[in-house]
Amino acid sequence: MRDPNFFIIGAPKCGTTSLYEWLRTHPRIYMPDYKEPYFFCTDLQVRGIRSRRRYAALFAAADERHLAVGEGSAWYLYSEAAVPNIEACYREPKYIVCVRNPIEMAPSLHAQQILSAMETIEDFAEAWRMSGAWPPPTGSGRRTVYDERLLNYKEVCSLGAQLERLLRTVPRERVHVVVFDDLRAAPRREYLKVLRFLGVPDDGRRAFPAHNPRQKVASSFWLALLRAGNAAIAGLRLPPLHTGLLEWIARRGFKPADRSPLAVELWEELAAFYRDDIARLERLLDRDLSKWLLHPSARRQDEGAAHAAPTAAEPPGKSAP
Repeated sequence: MRDPNFFIIGAPKCGTTSLYEWLRTHPRIYMPDYKEPYFFCTDLQVRGIRSRRRYAALFAAADERHLAVGEGSAWYLYSEAAVPNIEACYREPKYIVCVRNPIEMAPSLHAQQILSAMETIEDFAEAWRMSGAWPPPTGSGRRTVYDERLLNYKEVCSLGAQLERLLRTVPRERVHVVVFDDLRAAPRREYLKVLRFLGVPDDGRRAFPAHNPRQKVASSFWLALLRAGNAAIAGLRLPPLHTGLLEWIARRGFKPADRSPLAVELWEELAAFYRDDIARLERLLDRDLSKWLLHPSARRQDEGAAHAAPTAAEPPGKSAP
């Protein structure tokens, strides 16, 4: 058995599941089958492993063959306690952080929370405007059987602030940031960067299937069944979606969700909220992320105009030879 020496700490809906699935099949990397144990999230009511003995048992099969041993818990970045707890337990662990345009992340996370039966407000715009309303308005009832802070989309998706907090605790050389856009556009290139960061050789992987894409519940019947099952599991203090019952529901009751962008007006509302946080990420990553603020339709027009603009070799009104 070996102790973990790296952690995929977030953020949710930023490619962490795909990265976890790719890494755990590498012959020199050990990651347990149990994804998201959340052992170090002592400040959030996230269902996971609380016993030190059970947590250590996750790594019982790790041995000298494995150059890197780790786990992935997507709420560790959002948690204020997780990283300090990890730092107190292990010597100089490494951290992988996946980030994404928060304007796209927020509705994707909302869809996931609906799917997990943690969110009861099905309209994203309403759920977004309810973010941070704690305690809930009188008469509204509890929105989740777990922790209302997990439904504060405004704060959960403020990744610039969370990365900045991480870098105040952990030296930059022990943190590797993966941008979701890059992971989607060039998965092998980003995979190899992660392997270099972890100090393991290339295993030659060429297939990079996406995992945990956005889905939705197929009908009100399946949604009611899912909520009842999740509430019962919470009462038994079991982790959500780690049981045969909920996996059975997931296989039969989920279908691909509409991935159309938000309406322009709502997009601009989120863009105004996240403008400063995106600027913070730009500074931390030394990268221009200004296009994140543009609605996809405006982005396409901008890119189309740039593509159509005449070049120095082809001045206006003059044909190329």
